[in-house]
Amino acid sequence: QFLEADLTRKGLSLFFLTDLSNKRPEIFDTFNTLVNIDVIRKNLKGIVIDSVILIGVDTSFAGAIISVFPNASFSRVRPRRKRIVFWRRILADIKYLIEAATVIAINAMTSKPKEAASEFSDKKKYYFSIYPQTFRQDNTDLRFGNLVTSGDKFLVSIIADGMHQQVSPIRYWQLVKTLPSCKFCVVDQGMRLTDIAQSVYWFIRLHVFLLRQQSTKYVFGGVDLSGYIREEMLWSISRVTRLIIFSNSLSRSIGRLEISELIYIVFEFPLGRAISYVLGKEFPSIIRTGFNHADYSWRFLNYFMAEGEAGISPPYLERCPIPDRIMAEDTLSAEIYRYNGYKNVSVMSQVHRLSYLEGIASRKESNISLIAPGLHDGGELIKALHQLIVNNPKQTFILKAHPRGGRDYIDKLPLLGNLELSEEPIEALLTRVGRVYVSYSSVGLEAHRLGIPVSLVLIPGKICWSKLLDFQAKKGVSIYSGFAI
Repeated sequence: QFLEADLTRKGLSLFFLTDLSNKRPEIFDTFNTLVNIDVIRKNLKGIVIDSVILIGVDTSFAGAIISVFPNASFSRVRPRRKRIVFWRRILADIKYLIEAATVIAINAMTSKPKEAASEFSDKKKYYFSIYPQTFRQDNTDLRFGNLVTSGDKFLVSIIADGMHQQVSPIRYWQLVKTLPSCKFCVVDQGMRLTDIAQSVYWFIRLHVFLLRQQSTKYVFGGVDLSGYIREEMLWSISRVTRLIIFSNSLSRSIGRLEISELIYIVFEFPLGRAISYVLGKEFPSIIRTGFNHADYSWRFLNYFMAEGEAGISPPYLERCPIPDRIMAEDTLSAEIYRYNGYKNVSVMSQVHRLSYLEGIASRKESNISLIAPGLHDGGELIKALHQLIVNNPKQTFILKAHPRGGRDYIDKLPLLGNLELSEEPIEALLTRVGRVYVSYSSVGLEAHRLGIPVSLVLIPGKICWSKLLDFQAKKGVSIYSGFAI
């Protein structure tokens, strides 16, 4: 559909920059709903359903379940509003464009980034990351660690797509001033007002495309997923139009540098795909190395592509841009990458983001438990553990919110005397807790490596993609089936 509507730009189908293409179950319920409905359908096989009462579900789920029982009568109680709403996305995009324009003005009023000169005359190895999100106070990167040598440099983005982190223009100005130019190149300094104009152009075109798809039915396995697909597309329009700005500024930034190799994170996601595209299309001599930076399993859908979908070389109209080679954290991740068409996959000799574990000596205090949510499921995890917390009043449960996750659920925490919210560093908490409760957070695997007992919480209706599910037969890992209230 994207190709038919000519939603392509300089040899790239914009579909590959969408979250729809990326299949993100931590953001969207599309895949979870498909599997849940499949379970319902199998368990009700041979039973004639006359009526269905939908309690607390949104219109996308209602449309999906109605398609499975077309002859039944339906009624809805306490319908839930859509999670992704048109006017909210519009306001968020307007806010991003205003902030981007302000950043461009700040760049114009401050010193210009140096053009290719003596300090960039020798080709260097660069590491791409999001600043300051993944950096320590001494400007060393949490993920790359001592893999970065004294002769290497950083290519960083502070604004990025406004979704990986949100930084105000004033904060952007403050951060740029503190970065040593001899070690850091800031991608955002390459932004221009013409980029915003292009973003607005594609914003309009993509919304027109979405409007024309309103009557289109998206059915998989007999389940109507149209509502979900349109929600994913609405969210993806924000992503794509922002990545157009990012891609342009990235191209300008790389064009003035002498780079031999770029090692970058999130290469599996839209932002990383934009990097793979820009380098593959405009700078083919630069080696593109994708850097795996998390623990995931075969059940983590984001990494998966159709057979033959991945493409190293342009054009990227029917092939998704990927790096030239991949550095995987372990053999399981390497197998997943190879299965999905990634080439030249090797396993790291050392996972630098886990180096902090080396200095931790856990006391394993049996009366203290840690709850570590993932990026997007804090509220659901607390609901699933609510009864456990209530039933164990002498046990102290410490909630450590994900540092980059949403925090709206924290204001709605149940008032329980044995549930505490902590802002302590995770390494400090792991020195004393006697058990860790997680859903998909990598903290669970890190605690397991330290010998701390771990309970993997299975949230009802959600597919679990933690590697801990594969370790449940091993000592120290147990399964807790949560019940949402």
